[in-house]
Amino acid sequence: MTKRIILLEEGTAALKELMGPKAAGLADMVQAGWPVPAGFVLAASGFGQACAHSGQPSCDRDDELADAIRYLEQRSGKRFGHAANPLLLAVRSGGTLNGQTMPAPLLHIGLNDRTVEGLAQAANHRMYALQCYRNALLQYGRTVRGIMDKRFEEEAGSDVMQDEAELERSIARCKTWIETLGGTPFPQSPEVQLEEALHAMQNFVQESGDRFANDGNQALPDPFNRKNPALIQAMVYDGLDVQSGRGMLFINQPDPGRKEMQGFYLASDADRSASTALEELCGTKPDVYRMLLEMRSELEQGGESGQAVEFVVESGQLHVLQKSRVDDANDALVKMLVEMVKQGSMTKDAALRCVNSVQTAEMRNRNDTIGNIPLFLNPNWRIMLGWADEIREQAVFAHIRHPGEARLAREYGADGAFCRIEDCLRSPMRWPYAQKWIQANGIPDRRQGMWRLLPMLQADLEQVLEAMNGCPVAIQLLDRRWIEQQISNLESVSERDEQGRTSNVPAMDEEWFRDWTDMQLEAVFRAALKIIRENWRARPEILLMFANHHEEIQAMAELADDVAEQILGMEKRHCRYRLGHGPEHASQTAGSEKRSNLYYGLGLDHDRRNETNVVNSPVEQLPFTRIAAAQTTLAEEAAKRLYSNGNITTTA
Repeated sequence: MTKRIILLEEGTAALKELMGPKAAGLADMVQAGWPVPAGFVLAASGFGQACAHSGQPSCDRDDELADAIRYLEQRSGKRFGHAANPLLLAVRSGGTLNGQTMPAPLLHIGLNDRTVEGLAQAANHRMYALQCYRNALLQYGRTVRGIMDKRFEEEAGSDVMQDEAELERSIARCKTWIETLGGTPFPQSPEVQLEEALHAMQNFVQESGDRFANDGNQALPDPFNRKNPALIQAMVYDGLDVQSGRGMLFINQPDPGRKEMQGFYLASDADRSASTALEELCGTKPDVYRMLLEMRSELEQGGESGQAVEFVVESGQLHVLQKSRVDDANDALVKMLVEMVKQGSMTKDAALRCVNSVQTAEMRNRNDTIGNIPLFLNPNWRIMLGWADEIREQAVFAHIRHPGEARLAREYGADGAFCRIEDCLRSPMRWPYAQKWIQANGIPDRRQGMWRLLPMLQADLEQVLEAMNGCPVAIQLLDRRWIEQQISNLESVSERDEQGRTSNVPAMDEEWFRDWTDMQLEAVFRAALKIIRENWRARPEILLMFANHHEEIQAMAELADDVAEQILGMEKRHCRYRLGHGPEHASQTAGSEKRSNLYYGLGLDHDRRNETNVVNSPVEQLPFTRIAAAQTTLAEEAAKRLYSNGNITTTA
């Protein structure tokens, strides 16, 4: 007879196929003597009896399931459904869907209007218990009842609750939406909650498999294992008190010279603002640190490198949640943070703050992949970056050093681009022509070299404008000082005549600069015209970095308008261009601009982000700059709240 319920401590190699890989991994940890929350696996063959709708709760008619619950009660010292000392359960899928989306775990099973007060008493923190109850209702509404209504999602999106009264109102609204949109009230019976959770877990896998087959994949192997086991464990809480938290330990190749552990730890909600190194546990939680050190040594000696062990510390006691393979430590951190937000263990703001500057700096030094997956394709990073974009008030522009970077910049979420004509000229294909132009002596030779560069610059700018497609592209024209430096370099290497004067060095005059500016502007507007005619959107923002005073800026602006008129013609109405000047001219021109499209610095008219709140970033660092910008906004908002609450004192 096939075994229906398997305790984690009973897991053997022969039962691993029935248990699923996640539960089998935990069973190995239990047998190795590590502290794993008590749990059991309901094999796929057991779902029929556990989920049959007979009008009775499943535990009342299923002796095996009832015995398994009693086993969890004995191990935890709590009782399922008890008002004062409640045992709460976590229900997860124990199988794997070969890279497909897994059903979301259902946590806090057994929490209701009575048991929430027992949790509040155990935690000595009623707001924490109410937050858990609210999270349980939101998870139940989405996963069990399948509620996708906008109003319910808006309730779920309200992360910050200021006091108990606000949480209680949110809980009441969640119950109302579940009854109104889901058909029946939220069940107060813990046994019914468990039955419905198991039913929802199996339905997800069955329906996913049906959709796979209906999409014309009948001839292909079904990646959805219809016999998907469920893993049921006693809940442990990472936010119960100040002695609680959550972390991850990374197992690498054994290194006798390395003493410190690799991983991170997130303190409880009371002071959860950033992740810290595991080494800090040596002083604050020495017993936990010692056990982690022993675990690392044992797993490394067993050849289990490339593994991550996720753990929870509840009131100073270590509990191992799972062990899994990881390709990258930072990817594992983001994955864990995203899961904690989805489970309601932390807010989006707290998750963003936990990606601290040290880890961000480490990630910036790598190429454009996370765990061998491009950042813009990694689902957890996409979620984290989406949260950052919701919060940040700084616009993030990509510094394009080569036209080919523009497309990647857009995929990495740049709000705009910044490129310099100097960078275009510095490319290996352009620099020889630029040198000939600089070295030209007579006006005809100079203009011939200049107009040779025109189609090259135009082609580079076309690539950038097309990739950004309507996002602002700030184009810094060649700086006067840069040309002077190049001429100075030529003078230092040129042959000198008998009088000590340099030869073959061109004279620099205003006509040269005007011709050069005219050519650059023509390259910009020719590129914009081609983009517009190919049904792309062009938004060039031209930075006049070489102007010395307001009159010169106005003269250059008028020149730009003339060139735009000549090249764009009727298409000018489709080219949203602006002119700007660098910060060194702000004091000379502030308040004196007469043109509506003459601005200071980089520009962006998008949402709440304004033209003075822009940060430039190398393309490969864009995702991390977006997170850093969100962290800046969060820090500024925290400072404002501190000030408004009267916690900042000033002295005369």
